[in-house]
Amino acid sequence: MSPTMPDNEPTQPGWVSQVSIAWAFDDAPCPTELLPVLLAIARRCNNAGTGSYQSKPTLAKKTGKSRDQVDADVKKLLELNLIRLGDQTLPERNGVPAGQRPVVYDVALEIRGPKPSKAGRNKEGKNKGGQGKAEVTPGMGTTPGTDTGGGTHTPGTELVKAGGTSGCYAACGIG
Repeated sequence: MSPTMPDNEPTQPGWVSQVSIAWAFDDAPCPTELLPVLLAIARRCNNAGTGSYQSKPTLAKKTGKSRDQVDADVKKLLELNLIRLGDQTLPERNGVPAGQRPVVYDVALEIRGPKPSKAGRNKEGKNKGGQGKAEVTPGMGTTPGTDTGGGTHTPGTELVKAGGTSGCYAACGIG
């Protein structure tokens, strides 16, 4: 353990900074689409929000994003000042070989604010006169061809409720 790093810090496998994670979830004014990358970076910080270093492929694997998307997200997080460059000597001091040393980031625990909200896709907040809405047959769910009992209704067959069964199950003699 390096003399500059306190015990129980990100150099230990499985380290999670509860302080940094809580900040990212609760206090960071981070757009939703950037949150997975911010959380992956925050997870490996120390409790002061500093010293996170992981390779871009590792961040991509942890977030389910492509490396290009991770690069774009990191760039946006830097522009929003939610992360900043950290102590770049940290990987070397912790034994990471030359040529394999990732960029070190710190999270900006001092920045707090509400999460930016995205507008919904339907700006009016209601169905536009049935456009794109499936017709509902009595006794069926909103998806054509699926009855309320979870079965599939065959067009042209009558929906019958018999003995606790519904839809095509009864009409087809199943159940």
